[in-house]
Amino acid sequence: MNESSTSSGGQTGTTNAGCPILFLQANVPGVTPYCAGKHVWGAPLEQFSKSRKVLTLDLPGSAGSPILQEVPTVDVMTQKVAEFTDRQKLGPVHLVGHDVAGLVALMMAMEHPKLLTAITIVSSAWASPSGDGVENYTLQYPPAPLWSKKSQHWAFERLSYSHQHIDEALLEASVNAANQPAHLGAVQAMSGQGYKKTFLASATKAKFRFFKLARAEGLSVPVQVIAGQNDPLITPDYPLSLFRIAAAKQVNAHFHIINKAGSFVFREQPDEFYRVLAAFQDGLFKSRR
Repeated sequence: MNESSTSSGGQTGTTNAGCPILFLQANVPGVTPYCAGKHVWGAPLEQFSKSRKVLTLDLPGSAGSPILQEVPTVDVMTQKVAEFTDRQKLGPVHLVGHDVAGLVALMMAMEHPKLLTAITIVSSAWASPSGDGVENYTLQYPPAPLWSKKSQHWAFERLSYSHQHIDEALLEASVNAANQPAHLGAVQAMSGQGYKKTFLASATKAKFRFFKLARAEGLSVPVQVIAGQNDPLITPDYPLSLFRIAAAKQVNAHFHIINKAGSFVFREQPDEFYRVLAAFQDGLFKSRR
């Protein structure tokens, strides 16, 4: 079973020099009513691969990842990303993480900064300050059976401002991901106390470590935060607070709100997403020349 896929486009322009982009898309494996994985990124992967080196990785519990015999915690996900990035032998990467993968990106910046040129956190309630935790009823009571085409379509609609990006390719890939051993294993691992006791504890621990680091020396890698103005899971105040905490000790910090977009800003507003992400990466490259 393939752990990852790699795609590269034409090597045009200076932006390709030693700066591949690793896209990570993850939700709570075996819990969230849509199945995560590299298939969710859609058009941006093709856009970026035309001029840059693009990498993707299915995190533990998602789509084509190997089956685990343990709860796919934030720590487990972070370790898999570090191993994958080191194994590619491409040098430091620009890590782009959506949803739970945004928290994984923060963990990578704390634990493995030498593997990174920068991180971009996209629509991540998990990475943002949230008081006692992220409690939201947007995805409550999905249609049965869970992870069917109908159930996942419902979930994508609930999380989006515009529904036009929800096409057959996305739904078919998501249903296929639901039937993969990795997802089936995650469903089993998250049952009982797996989610509430183990996964949530790992997420809380990771956020606590970040806030502690932010009060001390801060992140050593540049950070960008991108959020959707109409995200049903969190208002823009939360990712803005994340940005302010990160920017207090990291001069290369950027924040962007994308209008008319929910949780999937990269699918709902792909051109704008491309513009702000590419500008961030290109700006960092020029500053290091």
